[in-house]
Amino acid sequence: MRECIIVKNKVNKKGGRPRKYTNAELIRQLKALARRIGKRPTDRDINAACKEGRCASAITFAAAFGSMREAYRRAGLGNAPGHPYPKEEVRRALMRLIDEVGDLPTYRQIDMASREGRCPSSKTITAHFGLLGRLRHGHSRLDP
Repeated sequence: MRECIIVKNKVNKKGGRPRKYTNAELIRQLKALARRIGKRPTDRDINAACKEGRCASAITFAAAFGSMREAYRRAGLGNAPGHPYPKEEVRRALMRLIDEVGDLPTYRQIDMASREGRCPSSKTITAHFGLLGRLRHGHSRLDP
């Protein structure tokens, strides 16, 4: 495992110097972000904070520690979850989207809604309920 990682960011593309992060600094950043948002940060949380200049990007954490799971472990934030959304929460979000669309949404519609923060991604939904085609043809159910 590296003790220091050098990262080129948007500033560097304009001629600035690469940013060096030590593992200890990255761990402090991850812990501070978790305290600020009141939960273990997701990749989206980390990248949003990175854009605000508060911490390194999620890819930087993964590169420095080998994986996000290891970065979370080293920061004392536990293991990364297999499914960050409980199944019932995913079901409710999908049902709301079905009501909006009027039918079972397509993968594209789900991912657009996910980017807008209205539901989990299609990958998360299929991890919980299987392929949308199976739902569409009644081979799988959304019942709790």
